[in-house]
Formats: sequence, structure tokens, C-alpha cells
Amino acid sequence: MDSIADIRVTQERASASREGIGLLPSNAVVSGATIRVAGVSVEDAASEFGTPLYLFDVGEVRSRAETLGRLRLLHGARFRFGLKALAMPWLVTQLYDLGIGFDAVSGNELEVVSKYASGADIAFHGNAKSEAEIRAAIAVGAVLVVDHPGEVDLAVTAARDLDLRGKVMIRINPMLDYPVHPHLATGAPGSKFGLLPGEAYRVGLRVVANDRLELVGLHCHIGSQISDPRPFLAALDVLVRLAQEIGKETGWTPSQLSPGGGFAVPYAPGDAELDVSALVAQCTELVHAAFERNPPGLVFEPGRWLVARSGIAVYRVVNTRVREGVVLVALDGGIGDNPRPELYQAKYFPILVGLPRSDEKGAVQYVGRYCEAGDVMSDPINGEVPRPGDLVAFPSSGAYQLGMSSNYNMIGRPAVATADRGKLRLVQRREQLEDILARDVS
Repeated sequence: MDSIADIRVTQERASASREGIGLLPSNAVVSGATIRVAGVSVEDAASEFGTPLYLFDVGEVRSRAETLGRLRLLHGARFRFGLKALAMPWLVTQLYDLGIGFDAVSGNELEVVSKYASGADIAFHGNAKSEAEIRAAIAVGAVLVVDHPGEVDLAVTAARDLDLRGKVMIRINPMLDYPVHPHLATGAPGSKFGLLPGEAYRVGLRVVANDRLELVGLHCHIGSQISDPRPFLAALDVLVRLAQEIGKETGWTPSQLSPGGGFAVPYAPGDAELDVSALVAQCTELVHAAFERNPPGLVFEPGRWLVARSGIAVYRVVNTRVREGVVLVALDGGIGDNPRPELYQAKYFPILVGLPRSDEKGAVQYVGRYCEAGDVMSDPINGEVPRPGDLVAFPSSGAYQLGMSSNYNMIGRPAVATADRGKLRLVQRREQLEDILARDVS
């Protein structure tokens, strides 16, 4: 059996666990071993609310939303937050107050966001919408993003029954196979999302001809974690050409074109982040060149970009063991609150919080507590070897973690808190066994 003395050590990277500091919220303060987020100590937050804990820097969200607000003033672009990244009421109210709209992809998301935002600022997506969901979207005045030809008849029926005129966009599959993880590719030829251009053209003619529907524009989404503006421009060019073809036949002109979202954010030191300002400027130039009169407005869909960096997942070390020269550090969370490492082979750079209680350094790999061999939360990194009871923070945890969380192994979902100008607030309590069993009627 390996012992602690057998741990592999690389001296030049002995403090690699600190590499993740640059991934914390931009206004985080690291002083020695203390991490403060929006004036709140991570240790104090964990002490008050326990672990696992998701801690969000509201100021980081506010700063990014304000950046988008400036782009709206400069270029006339609009922005809708993809709720699937993090659908929580505290976040919805923050973003809406700063001029951000929303994309919903389920009837429940639509119902929740409609309590805080006007239907005109909501788009309803989904590749398999139910008749009831389509009716609900028309009823609240949301833009229905048509993803299948059969949705048109359902939308017409709903609009007629409600005596409304439904607003519609058509989602195009631009068939652009951008090199991202297969589970993140949404605009490739084999994708389940969107209509192929020829199909979308025919659906467009149907919508324009129907007086119960208004074709607002065209939409696409090519994938996630894209750091290069060029794929967005290529996708937007597909939308422009299709809009011009529909217009040539019918006289229609779009009021909106949306190249979607998927803006890259860093999860590891050195990862590229999309320059959103450059993207918006280049897309605006393309559209204005194509439509010299009455150019359509651009709509972008930042989800991850708005919230990923604002969130930190905080865990406590349960135990350690050595396997093949690597210290496996078991935490009190894992795939139940963050399935991304298993789903997408996502990489994280955890940071030890507080003074290390050991001087030992070596190859360390963080694993979760769930009864699943794939519950591995980091690659091996060289750094301090933590002890049971130590706190570990995972930066860039604000998006697509809580939203995909589960109560696998009947373990409750974690507590969620916000930090803002020195104030700590619990916004979602920890899930208890009673919550898990509440649906059982046997």
C-alpha cells in the first residue's frame, strides 16, 4: 500500500493549487490563505451555512450585465440570459433590473421568469415543446422560437384561441461543425436542434402568410465554450442569407437576428474568454452591410458568460487516501451538485481555503462522495495536501452546476448564498430528506 511518503512531488509546481486564484470573481481579495468575495470571507460563509455551499458574488454578475448594457447603448444589441445556466429568482431580478431579458426552455422556467419579467423580454425555446407550453408562451407574449415545423400549427391554434398574435422566431441549424465537446455542439449537421435551412425557408413562408403569427426574425445556436468570433459570424451569415431569401419571396424583413450564445469563459488558467465587445461590433457591421435600410436588431444569449465566474463551490475535505502515488482527496460534494466533469470532462482548479494544516505537498486529485467511479472532480495537480476538515473552493462554478444538480444517492442539493458589498445572504436552503421524500405518495 502506498504511504504519504510515496507521493509524487514536482517542486516547481508545488503550489499549483493556488493557480485557480485567477479564476475567482474579478473583485475577490486573496490575502495569504484568506479568500474574501464581495467583502465576505469564504470561511465565514462555510461556517454559517455549512458545506457544500455555492457562494455567488452579486457584484460580478452586476458588472457583466452593465458591460452588456453599454454594448446595447453603443450598438443597439439586446441580450437574453439563458436560464438553464442558473434559474434562480434572486438572479432573475438582478439581471432584469439591469436590462437583460431571458431565454426559457421549459414551461416551469417560463412560469417562474414571467413573474419577474415582461413577456416581450422572454424567448421560449426547446426542441420538444408541448402544446401546453406553446400556449403558455403565446399567452404571456413571449417570443416562440420554432424548433420544429409542427409547432407552427400549434402556435396558430393557441393564438386564435387566445385572440392574440403570436410572436415567432425560427431556429436554424446552420450545419456548422465547430470543434467543441460533442455534448456542447448544437449547430452541427447531426444536431437535434433547429430546422435545416431549406426546411426553415418553407416554415418561414408559412409563418409570414399567417395573420395569427408575426415572424420576428431568425435564430441559431452553434455550441458552447466558443472563444472565436468567426463561427458566430459564419452562423449569422447563414441567417442573413435565409432572411433575404424569405424577403425576396414575401417582402418580409426581420426585426431581429440572433446568433445565439455559447460565449467561452475560462475554467483553467490560460483558457480563452470570448471578447464579447468585439463579437457584437463585428456582428453589427455584418448586419448593417447586408441590410442598408432598416437593419434588424441583434439578440445575443449569454448564459454561462454572465454567471460562471461569479460562483464558487465550497466543499470540506472528508478523507484522503493514496493511490498509485496520487493523494485522492474526498470531498463532501460531487456529481450530485456538479455533473460537468463526468458529462463534459470539464476541468477545474480547486483552491485550498485557510492556512494548510500540513506542510506536505504532492500530486493531489479531488474526488466526490457519490457512489460512482466517475465522480472525479479534478485532474491530479501538484500542491498542498489537505487534511480532513480543510475547506476547498472551486472557482468558475456559477453556471450549469446547480441547474443540473440532483439528489443522487438521496443526498440533498447544497445551500446557496450571495455576497454583496459585505453582506452575506442565504438564497436557497440546503435540501433535506423531507424535501426529497415530499413527492412520494406510495
